[in-house]
Amino acid sequence: MIAYEIEPTQPDYLLQEDIDLTLRISNRDSRPVEVPDPNRADNSQPVFGIIGPPYPQGLVFSNWSVANPGQPAPPVGEMTLAPGATWEGQVPLSAVVSVAAPGDYRVSSVLAFQGGNVRAPERSFRVNHPDPISVHIGQGGRPFDAAQGQIVFLQREAKSTAVYSIRFDESDPSNSEIELQPVLRRSTAAANAADISSPWRNTPFFDEMLQWIVWREGRSVKALNDAETKPVSFDLPNEPAYLVRPPLKTNGGPVEVMAVSADRRKLLMVSIPSQLPSKPNLAWQVDLPAPPDSIAAALGPPDQGNLRHLAFAVRHSKGFDVYHATYREGAAPGPFETVRVDSGRLRENVPVALAVTGDGAAHVAVLGAGDHPGESVLVEVVFHQTPGAPVLTPLPPLEKEPTDGAIFYVERRGDIIRRDSVLSTGSEVWCRGRSGGFVKIKPRPFLKPLALAAGKDLTYLLYCDRDRGFQLQPFGR
Repeated sequence: MIAYEIEPTQPDYLLQEDIDLTLRISNRDSRPVEVPDPNRADNSQPVFGIIGPPYPQGLVFSNWSVANPGQPAPPVGEMTLAPGATWEGQVPLSAVVSVAAPGDYRVSSVLAFQGGNVRAPERSFRVNHPDPISVHIGQGGRPFDAAQGQIVFLQREAKSTAVYSIRFDESDPSNSEIELQPVLRRSTAAANAADISSPWRNTPFFDEMLQWIVWREGRSVKALNDAETKPVSFDLPNEPAYLVRPPLKTNGGPVEVMAVSADRRKLLMVSIPSQLPSKPNLAWQVDLPAPPDSIAAALGPPDQGNLRHLAFAVRHSKGFDVYHATYREGAAPGPFETVRVDSGRLRENVPVALAVTGDGAAHVAVLGAGDHPGESVLVEVVFHQTPGAPVLTPLPPLEKEPTDGAIFYVERRGDIIRRDSVLSTGSEVWCRGRSGGFVKIKPRPFLKPLALAAGKDLTYLLYCDRDRGFQLQPFGR
């Protein structure tokens, strides 16, 4: 006789995550037996059944029926099991049938054997809604100018936090099509995990074999690469206010993670060597000239020595300051340069944008409020040898006062080709169209803070639908 079992590889999955079934066939006889080979794509055995949200009445299928619907099945291909032996394999369930709806599922299976059937005990699993508490998009140089990178996010669980990643590529820029790879569960973090991010590169994002994910748990900075299952860790002297986004990564260089101290008076940098096993260290700690309201980091061109750039903005009762500094690997930032903007006020919840062009110039952009409700002013400062005067560009007014937004520089071969401005007025999200005016983006559950990815012709805005998962919405047509 034989024993037959099926088992989901885990009891709970997240929407868009690969779902696999483990199969086991055991020969409990003292003689060899011939059983159907589940690995063969042309086999009509075993037969599976699934009941769940997409299939309330149930769906019955086999390898053969999925690939050849309605066609008569060929003779069953068999394999030999030795006495006492157990065969074990996996069926990629979500690749065979759609499991693209959250909810509870039940799976069953029957295996034909010696003129009869052996039934595996029914098993169940659950597909959960995505509900991220922290999200970031890692990006770098874009081969052929198409979008590519890695979405990383944290999802709270009962007593812990799950760490996930999704790779993406712009498969068809002419039709604004983004291909999202399946969601991958990368690690289980502590319940207090926060500030997840993926490093930004100044070379193509996937030109190294290992990609990294960074987050923090209290004062502990965590970093995980593709080759390991447990993150490396470094404890800061005290719990920071937050980690600076993005962390930076040069080709072959360390992951550089900056943190703003709890009193917002110091900036610390943890260096995480890319050579394994990695041993993080505190590379430097500097005093900030003022507590930043928003801070960003960026890499200069590789052919100019990968100079690192920092920029942040500080609000005052009237006007605000824009600061900039640079540093190199192994050295702390030099003196901070500053440019004063005397009028207007800094808009809250619109992070500072920073890009470094091929000539080494650092372009810094912040959003100021205009004189009247709904009015905004794009403020840009270029730091190149000496700081330039701020350039103020009034933006078309919105009917409602913006609550948050994003400024996003898109580069191509060392030049800035787009300056995207996206503003949210609560339930509505607006972007500047090619005509210069604001255009309402189709309503989606966009994530906050707004997360953008640079494409060849358009920019994409990340959203997370509870019933469809993560998607990238193009805008700016």
